[in-house]
Formats: sequence, C-alpha cells, structure tokens
Amino acid sequence: MELNVTRDNVCINETVYDSPLEQSVELDAILPDYCPSIFQVLSCRMTPKVSSCRASGDKVFLEGTAHIRVLYISEENNELHAFEQKMPFSKTVELKCELSDPVIRVKARTDYVNCRVVNPKRLDIRGAVTLQLIIMTQRCEEVICDAQGSGIQMKKQMVNAGCPVKSGWKQFTVEEELELSYGKPPILEVLNACCSAMVTDYKIIANKVIVKGELRLHILYRPDGENAKPEVMEHTLPVSQIMDLEGVDEEYLCHIQMDAADMEIQSGGGQESDGKTFHVEFTMTVCCEAYKNKEIPIIADLYSTQYETEVQCRDMQSEKFLSPFEAQHMAKDTLELPEDSGGILDLWCEVPSTSFHMEGTEAVITGTVCANLLALNGENTPVLIQKEIPFEHRIELKDAPQKISADVFAQILSCAYSLIGANSVEVRAELKLFGCFYESGSTRMTTGILLDEENPKPRTDLPALTLYFADKGELVWDIAKRYNTSPGAILEENGLDCDEVKQRGMILIPLVD
Repeated sequence: MELNVTRDNVCINETVYDSPLEQSVELDAILPDYCPSIFQVLSCRMTPKVSSCRASGDKVFLEGTAHIRVLYISEENNELHAFEQKMPFSKTVELKCELSDPVIRVKARTDYVNCRVVNPKRLDIRGAVTLQLIIMTQRCEEVICDAQGSGIQMKKQMVNAGCPVKSGWKQFTVEEELELSYGKPPILEVLNACCSAMVTDYKIIANKVIVKGELRLHILYRPDGENAKPEVMEHTLPVSQIMDLEGVDEEYLCHIQMDAADMEIQSGGGQESDGKTFHVEFTMTVCCEAYKNKEIPIIADLYSTQYETEVQCRDMQSEKFLSPFEAQHMAKDTLELPEDSGGILDLWCEVPSTSFHMEGTEAVITGTVCANLLALNGENTPVLIQKEIPFEHRIELKDAPQKISADVFAQILSCAYSLIGANSVEVRAELKLFGCFYESGSTRMTTGILLDEENPKPRTDLPALTLYFADKGELVWDIAKRYNTSPGAILEENGLDCDEVKQRGMILIPLVD
C-alpha cells in the first residue's frame, strides 16, 4: 500500500521586527511677543505621541509629535507662564519581506530633555525619544497533518497555538465646550495640562469592536486678575468609538489602547461666556488587537514498520495570547517643602516607562512615578519640587509557561498629597496597570516524509510475539517504535487503555505487517 499524505496550511504570527528607533529633538525656540521674558525655567517636559502607524509593502511608516511645554517664571513680576512647542517627526522602517496584515506595536518614551536659556526670549532645547517598535505578520506553512499506508505509525497531539491576530488602528477627534466649576475665576493662560485616556469597556459584534472610555483632564491655569494664584481644574469626558475588524466575533478577546495624541485648549470669549467656558479638542488614537487561541493537531513523531523513514520538520516560532490583566497600585513617598512655604499650588504625576520580568511564577511590573509638586517658597515665588518614586507590582501566574512576555502600560488614576509635618508632604499616586501576557514558543511541524522503499526493513525470522518486561511509566509508543510494531496492536493485545504503562510487568509485543 503506497503512502498517502494529507497536507494543510497552518498560519501563525511571526515577529519580523523588534527593535528601538532613536529620534533626536533639537529646537531653537524663540518666544512670541505676547509671552513675557524668562527669568527662570522651572520645568521642561517633552511628551512623544505617535499619531499614525501604517504599513505598505515591505515598509512601515510612523508619524508623531514631540510635545514640549516649558513652565517658567517671568522676568517682570515672578509670575508663572508657559510656552508650548510641537515638533513633528516621522520614521520609515524597511523590512526584508512583504507584510501581510501586520500587527504593529509601538511605544514612545522620552530618554532625556535639556533646556538652556540663551536669553530672556530664546531657549535651546535638546532631547531624545525612543520608539520601541514590534512588527508581526502572518506566515503560512504547508505541513503534513495525516499519512496512511506503507506501515506508517503516527503519534499525534493537540497544541494550543495562537491564530492570526486581528488588529486595527484608528484616529478620531473629540471636541467639547467645558465650563469652569462654580467659583473658579476665568482662565487667562493655561500653564499645564495633563490628559489620560482610559478604556472602560468594550463589546464585540460581528466584524466590529465597540470601545468605551473616558478622558481625564487636569489643567493648571493662571486666572484673570492681579496677583491671582494659579488654579487647578479637572474634568472627565466620556468617549466611544467603533472599530472595524474583519473576521472578529464574540470568541475573541481584545487588548485595546486609547491615547490623546494631541490636545488644543482655547478659552471661551464673549460677554455670555464671561471667561467661564473653554473649548477643548482632542486628537485621539485607538489601537485594538483581537486574539483567539485554537488547538491544532500536529504530528509529534512518526515512523514506518516497513521502511527506514526520514522525517523533515520545521520549527515555527509563534506568539500565543495568554490573558489580559488589569491591576491597581498605590505609589507613595515623602517630599520636602521649602522653609516657610507659602502653600502648594498643584501636583501632577507621570509614569514615563515600565518594565516586566518573571520571578518564578510571579510577573513583576516595575517602573517609576515622576511626582511634580508646584509650591510657593517663603518669598511667594513658585518652585517645582520633583521626585522619582519607584514602584513594583507582582501578579501570581498559575501554571506559568517558561517563556512569557508582556505588553505593559501604566496610567495615573489619581494623585493627592497631605501634610505630615511642618515642611513634609506625603504624595500618593494611584496607578492603573494593564496589558497582556503572551507565551513565546516554537512548534515543530512535519513538512515531509521520505521512505527508503529500495531497502525495506527485514521482516523474516522475527517472532510473531515477543515478551517484554516494561517498567512503570514507560510509553507504549516508545516500546512500539523500538520493536518496529504498531502501538495500537500492543494496546489491543494487552488490553491497555492508555499510552503509559501503569505498573511494572510483562507485556506482549505482536508483529504487524
């Protein structure tokens, strides 16, 4: 009986690019005429945002903006003022292969930023941004899933493999007219603005993902009025968006990221508003990855009882989705105020980056919270007190596989402070940690079977039945392969119901054709 082989295509997610991209930022900034001259720079923040990510052929194109905001004290009257500049950037990555429905992950972080005052109207700003880019694409291999004839014996097993990821990237705009809280003085100048976008829920219907979230806006502004102290204002805005993902159904799990790539704030005008309203416009990005693991049958081992056999195999690297995760963590530390402090104006916190590693069965997420406390010294001059607060959060993973990777994100849910002494302040930052765990591994697939039909295995002078003393735990498959017979025949001859020998003893090994 000749050998009949059944083949099938197996598609997996293969990582074709995983590397950081460096982007330098150099800015010779000249303050416009309406900005007061600089006496002292309190802080210079640079926040990189990726606004566009697309693939074409063998290239991936990234576009983004480095948002630079300088908080400074004016030369004339020691008042707080702000200067903002946006530096667009773009990157092109050329690969060695055409991309088929790629999954693109990119994280942007600030490596450093330096700000030097050249003169009261001119700043020299230098910095660097890193874009951590991961690109996965679908690769299909033709493998052997079944074979019959020529005495072929196969050991099959089911392996849990990640099916091709469905991914989508979308940009949209959110515009709102907001009002100041009762009793708040009108806005004259926005000094600082922090915005975090959080996904609160999602729902999958046929070929679509409905994403719900919220925008949390924190604004520090200079009020209209002589010698008025800066004021803080917070707003929460609901957002929603529909993502089109072809082929997605209720069996998929989603990992969704939402971000405010750009933000514009304009104070309202006119007699009706009386400076109590302001217009906000957010350029939002939402990235969705949908996963559905499935079990596929593979040939774990193979031999022929009639011919010497050469099995051709290929290792396929893949990434399997394990589970999403979400946790909250409280980071806190103590900051020292200047002597005879005139009070605290504002507190804001940021998490520039996070890292992940495994310790035994625990997933360990580490990072740093950058706390910024704006206060007044004894002369009522604004000072900025900054401190890096390290944090560590552990998640127990039961039955953790050997190779685990994670896509980890951290957001500030809230931050607060309380006086614990004459000049000491306890700062608390509540974090939302979220992301996904993945298992990276290799699966060996059978791609070819070569039989040496010119040299059949000798079958004469072999006994029809062989007695064998098996040890406990031995596998029937290994015994059958060693004696060149069928595992099924051994099971049937000895009335066994599983591949593993339960106790030491004698078993009968029949000869098969």
